Amino acid sequence: MRITLENMRHFKAVADWGSLNLAANKINISPSAVSRSIKMIEEDLGYQVFQRMGRNIVINQDGRRFLEKVNHILSSYQGIYSESLADEIDGSIKIGASHWLAVNFIPSKLETILKEHPKIVFETFSQDSNISVLKVLAGDLDFAICFSPKAHPDINSIELFSGELLLAANKKHPLIEDKKFTRTISEYPAIIHKANEHIVSCIDHPMFHHFNITPKIAHYWDSDLTAIKLMKNKNYWSLLPDIIIETENSLSSFKHPREWDANYTVNLISNKKINSAKIDTLKKYFL
Repeated sequence: MRITLENMRHFKAVADWGSLNLAANKINISPSAVSRSIKMIEEDLGYQVFQRMGRNIVINQDGRRFLEKVNHILSSYQGIYSESLADEIDGSIKIGASHWLAVNFIPSKLETILKEHPKIVFETFSQDSNISVLKVLAGDLDFAICFSPKAHPDINSIELFSGELLLAANKKHPLIEDKKFTRTISEYPAIIHKANEHIVSCIDHPMFHHFNITPKIAHYWDSDLTAIKLMKNKNYWSLLPDIIIETENSLSSFKHPREWDANYTVNLISNKKINSAKIDTLKKYFL
């Protein structure tokens, strides 16, 4: 079937005006284009939809049945198009994200949004998740994507996906292949995400207590990218989300015991006190 929406519009114009030339004039295209559309429709359907009477063209019974279908299709399409226009968003949107998410998660989502809403201008802020929470609360960000934000009475939080926090290090770390690493890992220097008010802390993670791990902290970081860089050439270890470890060729997770249980979430957060229809519309692209 070759019939397109454009062919249907040409057919409808001829049916409405009873003349190829008049229909072409009304929809501002050439008569030959209208004629080609009618010919294609009749070839695809296998029957004529108009009766030629000299210079006049009159829709026949088969044509009227087809016209009913065309009217329904064009009406449905117009409804979809109108809804699309109503949902179109413009203006500036400020979004915050942790450094790793800002590089590896946000861009592909924004690319999809901008294809459908080209009038939006995004401002993306790569920063520690705690700072993003504070800026959402202050109204300086429209929304943010954060690792494991704590519940807050003024914040709406939608879980986008979840995973597991794992102990990781450079692939050449002496303990990477050691199944009993929990006994000796405390002897090696650790780099841990800095504790803060609004994000679940890694410093005192319950799994450390469960396996009697006492991190010998050599460095606190607020950027996943800093942690990755530090672990490339040192015997540092850290607690990182599995998605980061899996995408970094230089890193590997330790062989965790079965009892290991350290979940995390990635959430989209926004300020409950700021009602914005455009933010509600954008949220669906991140789910």
